[in-house]
Amino acid sequence: MEKKWYRVVDPINPLFGCDVTGLIDEDSLPGYLQVTAMRRVDIFVGDRPFQLVAQEGEGLGVMVDVDHLADSLLQDETVELTTERPYGRCIDESEMTRKDGVTLHIARYESSTQIAVSDADGELLGTNTLWSGGPTGPEIVGLWEQRIVSMFERGDDQDDIAYALRNN
Repeated sequence: MEKKWYRVVDPINPLFGCDVTGLIDEDSLPGYLQVTAMRRVDIFVGDRPFQLVAQEGEGLGVMVDVDHLADSLLQDETVELTTERPYGRCIDESEMTRKDGVTLHIARYESSTQIAVSDADGELLGTNTLWSGGPTGPEIVGLWEQRIVSMFERGDDQDDIAYALRNN
């Protein structure tokens, strides 16, 4: 069976704007898609769209009326069916937003730290991941994080922060 993705297009549906795939079983629940995987392209984890995938043969417990679906714009994107944690366990996540709408996102994992900056419209401007292990070391990662947070807190331009992230 070919995997087909759909975009949820009903603005009243809580999954509005989400891409979903799954099974349409006309025998048990006609007119509904049993969701087996979904992805949000407007919510990023690091530099990847947020994805939620059920184990093979299972659903996510979500049904969507087929009238609320349209073909996804991202038909060919591959969803990785993995539960491995490349950065280790997530220790802490935080988000700070300034009065001008610029937001700083920080995620600390066992073996790395990810920092991203987005503008007032939520568009991702820059992101970077530094590994705590290896040549970088936790001390260097801590200093790098302090530098970016300081730039954000003193009101540096969003493009300067994005540049500092991309060119660490």
